[in-house]
Amino acid sequence: MTAAAPDRAATSEPDPELAGKRLLILGGGLWQLEYVRRARRLGLESWVTDWSPPAVARSEADHFEPVDLKDREATLALARTSARRRRADGGGHRRAYIADRLRLPGHPPALAEQAANKFAMRRQTEASGIACPATAARGGFRFRTRR
Repeated sequence: MTAAAPDRAATSEPDPELAGKRLLILGGGLWQLEYVRRARRLGLESWVTDWSPPAVARSEADHFEPVDLKDREATLALARTSARRRRADGGGHRRAYIADRLRLPGHPPALAEQAANKFAMRRQTEASGIACPATAARGGFRFRTRR
């Protein structure tokens, strides 16, 4: 019987595969605070953006920029600047936009945007013949099945 791999994220031990890499975290609120803390425990250098300069994750981040996560161009400009200084890894559907613009590997922006939009994702899932909860802009969920 082999021992389970240690959960490096639960300890203060850096992960040798991640140590020294940079992670761009879009948003510095309460929901992102634990991501920033965990990134530091794993040895990642954290770059955090938030529209609010006193964002709660600011004090935990290695780098903070007051950029609204909805502002794709400002986020892209930050990524370009940090790419020249240091490369940032990680992110979401806005990261796909940035990666596309900087010609870095990543998901196509249209696919990432679709994955972030519940309605678009469910329309595509349903068009592919997969049963899924259907939603309406108002009125809640109902489950559709194909017969």
